[in-house]
Amino acid sequence: MVPVAAVPEPQPARPAEPGLYTIRFDQELGLADLRLEGVKASQTVAFRCESRHMPATGSVLRLIVAHSSALDPDRSFLTVSLNYGVLRSVRLDANNVGPVEVAIPLLPSQLRPRNELLLSVEQHATGRSAAAWTTVSSRSDVEIHFTPDTQPNDLASLPVPLIDPLSYRPQAFDVLIPQQASTATLEATALLIANLLRRVPATDVSIDPVAALQDAEHPLLIVGTVQEQPELRTTAARDAAGSEGVAGFMTGYPRPILFVSGGSAAAVLAAARQIALAHRPLSGALTHITDGTPYAPALIRTWTGFLPPENHFTLAAMQPQALELGPSNDYTVRLPLDATPDTRFLPYGAQITLWLRLDAALAGGSYRLQAAFNGSPLGEKRRAGFSADPVLSWRLTVPGSLLRERNELTVTIGDRSSASGATHSYLLPNTTFYLPHDYRADLPDLALLREHFYPFSLRPDFSDTLIVLPDRITARHFSELLYTARALGRTAPADTVAFRVLRRSECTASELGPANIIALGRTGLNLPPSPEGILMRELVSPWNSRRFVLEIAADRGAAETLFSQGRLERLSGDSVYGTSGRLECGRLLPARSIEEVAYFIHLEAWMRANWLALPVILTVVSGVLLVGVRIALDHYKSSRNGATYPS
Repeated sequence: MVPVAAVPEPQPARPAEPGLYTIRFDQELGLADLRLEGVKASQTVAFRCESRHMPATGSVLRLIVAHSSALDPDRSFLTVSLNYGVLRSVRLDANNVGPVEVAIPLLPSQLRPRNELLLSVEQHATGRSAAAWTTVSSRSDVEIHFTPDTQPNDLASLPVPLIDPLSYRPQAFDVLIPQQASTATLEATALLIANLLRRVPATDVSIDPVAALQDAEHPLLIVGTVQEQPELRTTAARDAAGSEGVAGFMTGYPRPILFVSGGSAAAVLAAARQIALAHRPLSGALTHITDGTPYAPALIRTWTGFLPPENHFTLAAMQPQALELGPSNDYTVRLPLDATPDTRFLPYGAQITLWLRLDAALAGGSYRLQAAFNGSPLGEKRRAGFSADPVLSWRLTVPGSLLRERNELTVTIGDRSSASGATHSYLLPNTTFYLPHDYRADLPDLALLREHFYPFSLRPDFSDTLIVLPDRITARHFSELLYTARALGRTAPADTVAFRVLRRSECTASELGPANIIALGRTGLNLPPSPEGILMRELVSPWNSRRFVLEIAADRGAAETLFSQGRLERLSGDSVYGTSGRLECGRLLPARSIEEVAYFIHLEAWMRANWLALPVILTVVSGVLLVGVRIALDHYKSSRNGATYPS
């Protein structure tokens, strides 16, 4: 694809300079002002420290605090804890009614890769009508001073050092463009990018293709055989032969360089799949990969963190661990119950049976259980403690009008008058849900791409998605493949991404029929003609009426434009046209409804919701059967007696 470049000599790495970064409550953490009300209240703030930067002396937590002027200073305190260790207790008095800044030094030993900051107050108002409150402003921040980590690069830490999943800062890495890349190498590159990005939270990550190693300005990824990537001839990749693949880090360069290579393009792809799909753990700065464990595709609609596709399931299907109701969350569990965008809940029959294990400190006293769904109360249960068995079950009916695509179940334990201190109760994994539903979506609709790239993510790992490229690959096509892989990796509702890549001449009817297709550029596929000026369009697959095609004008940089941060959220209709500076969305063809209806589920849900009507239904059915039997017997008796009937 590009001329062979001279390989620069490795340069000794310069000592890394110390530095700092700031984690702001409002921007990096997305928090609003924290308001703590009542005699006792607490809020938890979670934040991360970067993987490759070791915290150093000078780090500081800055809280901007304000509180009611009516607080009793002798009985009102703000306590700040980090990772379950108390940092400082601040008296809430007239000197800090605020807002004032409270600066708390942080020792390197107190900081971890993932941190939990607990802000708790005990506050008493002096007047009978005065309110007790304290606020921590969203303008608060954590300033982390650091020294860069000097440990050698290790495959076990991927995606570090290419990108850091713990960092809040924008990140970037480069990809070296291969020469005359095989389809297997193209697929290997795309899979690595998608899966490396899948392991990173919602941070802006830029990918820049480069033509030569010396052009790289960020950490670099090199994928391909030595013939496709001549820069690898100085590494262990040149010794790989046959079916063997190899992965590792090049040493002696000022920036991290991860390479995946092999004796053949098939070996490169096998090595990439081992890394991307995590069939086995890798470790060290260099490893040879000889085996290829088969990949098991994800089941339809098994989206990570979403409701299972079954109508009846337990909490363990989404959250294997019991959920605590304790002081760290103000004795409240908030459980998201999100559904796929094509889910349509039935208006009747939904039920939840909560199973809770209550703290022994509640025995013999009183407490109040409250449950709510999407902010609407489902029920309240007051108890005067328990005797022997602390496990409680509670069945709740969920009105169909409350069920949406995004749902939240809230369970709270309040009025814990029997407990003198903190209690720890749990919502157990055997909590059961019955949420009957069908599936329906009006497609094609580009607006649904913002919902984890639906409908291409019906299998959440994209294992039935095929990226089709023209037979002749240009540098622009390669770049568009990278941007498409980035979009799939950022939006996939699964832990891994397993799409395939083919050139047009490699596509057969058996390949195209069961697949959703993303066509990059003028592939020559048998698709309806595209109007002039279209950057992207979604249409029903000509090979399968329940599959879809996303056609992207790769030669005009459409994937880079449309999949950039924030653009996907603004798409609608089935087509996008215009220029990168001014995009317009429209509809060329009418959408059609794609439905999956199980009538037995409708009957089951109706019977659950109307079980009181069951005796009446049985009586009516029995009566009808009895009448039918009597008529049949009379007919039989008449025929035996020689009776005749008019025709």
